[in-house]
Amino acid sequence: MLAVISRGRFNGGNITIPPSKSLSHRVLIAAALAEGVSHLHNLAYSKDIEATIRCLEKLGARFTKTAEEIGRASCRE
Repeated sequence: MLAVISRGRFNGGNITIPPSKSLSHRVLIAAALAEGVSHLHNLAYSKDIEATIRCLEKLGARFTKTAEEIGRASCRE
């Protein structure tokens, strides 16, 4: 199969990539290790992701889940 891709016109704006479960695990762990508050968007929610959040909470991280984001308060007290 031959595919020809030509450059189109981009008039600005935001592009949201589909969420990835493996990247969601990594960003949750990175946020738990970071200082301050992290605002995470476009996570791939699943039972595995919820389990990761529960594990990180047992280690001291605190998550606040809203309809659009998960914000993590600092786990260093």
